[in-house]
Amino acid sequence: MKKFIASFCFANREWSQPSIGHDDPDWKGFYFHEFVIDWSIFPPNSYGQLYVETMHVEIPSSEGKPAIREGGEIRVAYQYKPHAMIPIEESIIKTYIKTSARWQLLSSEWFKIPSTPDVACVWIEGKSEPGKNISLALATLVIAEEVL
Repeated sequence: MKKFIASFCFANREWSQPSIGHDDPDWKGFYFHEFVIDWSIFPPNSYGQLYVETMHVEIPSSEGKPAIREGGEIRVAYQYKPHAMIPIEESIIKTYIKTSARWQLLSSEWFKIPSTPDVACVWIEGKSEPGKNISLALATLVIAEEVL
């Protein structure tokens, strides 16, 4: 059983644009949101879960309107100082068609939060499928403690 500790909500409504390179199928250089935290303030048996509103759709072009091709993956990553990103692979959410709506509400599995000390910059990252964009309207990171 998990006991709620904290949540971090993001509502910047960021949509990717192919003209600025966001249709790159790699994680590099595409960061939706960030916040700063000290992971050590949470108990050692703490877990996180990522919730997002994202898009997964393929709508062909018609009547002069461009095609909409959206889909990919979203995850949590963090870094200390100017060092390389440390991804939390267990936080990955892969988009898929869940309902008939373009926008989907999805969540990751529970994942162990980092136990390293000091202040870290935490990022919500996106990676598009080849030939698609990836978008994020909303994201929430929930932190909970495992209790017996």
